[in-house]
Amino acid sequence: MDHAISTADPAPAFFSDGRRKVRLPGDDRLHSDFAADIGDALATANIFSRGGSAFTVDAEARCLRIVTADFLRTWVEQHLVCYKIRTETQSGSTITLRRTMSLSDADAVLAAPQFLERLQPINRVNAVQMPVIRASGWLELLPPGYDTESRTFTCLDGPAVVAADLDFATSTLNDLLREFCFADGERSKSVALAAMLTVYGAQLLPEKSLRPAFIIVANSEGAGKTLLVKCATVPVLGSVPTGSRARDDDEMRKLLLSTVIEGRHTLLLDNCKGHLSSESLESFLSCQTYSGRILGHNKSFAGQNNVTVFVTGNGMTVSPDMRRRSLFIELHLPTERAEDRIFKNRLEVPQLLEKRTEILSSLWTLARAWFDAMRPPPSRSHSAFPDWCDVVAGIVEFSGIGCPLEPPAESLSPDTDGADMRALVRIACTGSTASLFAFDELVTLCAEHGLFERLVNERGELDHKQRAGLSKLFMRYDRRTVAEHRFEVTGKGHGRRYAIKKLD
Repeated sequence: MDHAISTADPAPAFFSDGRRKVRLPGDDRLHSDFAADIGDALATANIFSRGGSAFTVDAEARCLRIVTADFLRTWVEQHLVCYKIRTETQSGSTITLRRTMSLSDADAVLAAPQFLERLQPINRVNAVQMPVIRASGWLELLPPGYDTESRTFTCLDGPAVVAADLDFATSTLNDLLREFCFADGERSKSVALAAMLTVYGAQLLPEKSLRPAFIIVANSEGAGKTLLVKCATVPVLGSVPTGSRARDDDEMRKLLLSTVIEGRHTLLLDNCKGHLSSESLESFLSCQTYSGRILGHNKSFAGQNNVTVFVTGNGMTVSPDMRRRSLFIELHLPTERAEDRIFKNRLEVPQLLEKRTEILSSLWTLARAWFDAMRPPPSRSHSAFPDWCDVVAGIVEFSGIGCPLEPPAESLSPDTDGADMRALVRIACTGSTASLFAFDELVTLCAEHGLFERLVNERGELDHKQRAGLSKLFMRYDRRTVAEHRFEVTGKGHGRRYAIKKLD
């Protein structure tokens, strides 16, 4: 219902409540002008622009929610009042009427550049005060509320984060991780700490830096894979991410896009089975900006990829591309039954929330100590995420816990394809420096030595899909050096041959 007030009234009640008044579009009033006025009225409100869309902060979920026309038309009335002016036919006098903007008006506003360009841009929503290295080179904690330089909104009700003694900080984090059965000791433990710092210290990295995925594998259920993810995420996010492996690459793309759209910090693919090879996921880990069509909307979105991916699985294997983009944590459960193991240090969500200030303060202390020491680099680097190495790996190694970039033992590596390829070229060249093979001859060698077991059975019988998969895998190694051997593919179809030459 319209609420009419005569313009003869010098101070209409709805004009004096502090909210800005915006005239609706109509005769002699363009939609572009209306959108610009709405944007001006909301320029400092908690509504933001990102990737060509408007977003609000979901304070409970600690993420961004895309603004719909249905939502906008009433949400704006916290900040402004829309009105129209109507001229009476008989008297010629005008009256002012309060009116909620129509759905079509709201749609037009959300699509208008005159509206979006006036909103504050946003890249991240933080549940806690997180460290940032400013453009000036100074290290500090982001303040609560919106920060213009970093384009970050920090929730107002986060726990306190304070600097602590460095020895206390390292002791706190060592105690947090002390009961995990790391299969290779300090290496996996240093990767676990790096995972925690990656989630908390993401804004220490230069903008659009790439991060590794963290893959946690174990020999049995109940070894603590998901518990380790909780240690890395609950102190920062206030909750543990949930998720599972998508059924196919199309579903994976949808999952990745929704994660980016909502500004999520993490993605968990929990309890993965078998072999993990996903072109969508591999591509995601190598892109700074991710784009796609918004589900349920007739528009596309492109936004900064700030997501840290966690993957867990028992006896899981991964593709070489996945291995190259990831760091691995190996857990080994020594008992026959997981339920027989007793943890003295309980680390479920309630306990982690109780320790939240202590954990965050310890991570902040490590970052400050590294920064004050002139940012010493780590002893190793990695070509897939060099900026991450300089910062996060540098902090971990400076803390004295070890270098997270040390390679895992080959016997523990989930990249069985890479290990099997290295074994194959060595076997193929046994007793000679160069050999030439047909496809079926390599299949026979694989069957005899138990290589590529997910594709080749012990009899060496492959169906069409398995043959195509193995052929594609071999092609990935064309003209590459593998275990001191040169691997080359020549010819096509049935005439294709595989040359393996031992390098001098």
